[in-house]
Amino acid sequence: MKAKLLCLVILVTFLGGCSTGYHKENFFSGGFSEITTGSDSFIVTFKGNEFTSKDRVMKLSLFRASELTIQNGYKYFVILDQSDQSYSYTSHTKIGDSIYSFPLIQPGTGIRIKCFMENPNLVDAIDAEFYWRTNKESAYTE
Repeated sequence: MKAKLLCLVILVTFLGGCSTGYHKENFFSGGFSEITTGSDSFIVTFKGNEFTSKDRVMKLSLFRASELTIQNGYKYFVILDQSDQSYSYTSHTKIGDSIYSFPLIQPGTGIRIKCFMENPNLVDAIDAEFYWRTNKESAYTE
């Protein structure tokens, strides 16, 4: 019994490094998606897997928002609204004659943004190029 539990702990530890990477959303591993809601506004979502932290999901949502802002010729963006799009479920694993249940959460977030050419002088305005430049390494490596 202890050997089976040890194997389970090792497996979970090994998989712990498998958080969702920065890429377009797909069926298997989450990722980002966006909806254009106006010439200067978007809804950006990022969905992680059970090994992705809520903080990482938010950082990658902001990273995608920064990319969209820059790609559309803007310099700043403001988050108008945020929604929690996390999904929780219970995983059942059979080891030997025993079945173990684990509650799992796949974090997700959605942000509605508005882009600006010039700094709107709002407290919450984010400089898209600065955010993108300072976070691009961690977006692709964590």
